[in-house]
Amino acid sequence: MGGSDSDSSGGRSSVRWGRWLRRMLGWVPKSTEEVVLTGEQLRNIFMQHDKDGDGRLNREELEAAFRQLGSRAPAWRAERAIYYNDLDLDEVINEHEMDHLIPYTLGCRYTLN
Repeated sequence: MGGSDSDSSGGRSSVRWGRWLRRMLGWVPKSTEEVVLTGEQLRNIFMQHDKDGDGRLNREELEAAFRQLGSRAPAWRAERAIYYNDLDLDEVINEHEMDHLIPYTLGCRYTLN
C-alpha cells in the first residue's frame, strides 16, 4: 500500500489512534529543528525565578526554573544543580555560582518551546 497510513478497511485508524494517544498523554514529538537556549537566555530564566529578589536561587526557585525549562524531573534537577554548583555549600546558587550553573544547564540542552 505504498506508505499509506490507512488500515485494511481504508480508514486512518492508526493515525487517529496515535493523535489521540499523544493528546491524552500530553506528549508531542519534538521538532527536528530544535533551537537550544543560550547561556544568556538561561540566566534570564533563572533570575526570573528569584522571587525574593536576593540575587540567590534556593531549591524551590531552581525547581520552578527547571520546570519552566521543561525538565521531566525538576526537583531532581534542582537538587543536582545545587550539588554540582553550590561552591560555598550554603544550599543556594549565588551570582558567582550562576557562572557554573549556566554551563551545567547548557549541557542539558533545553530548547525553546
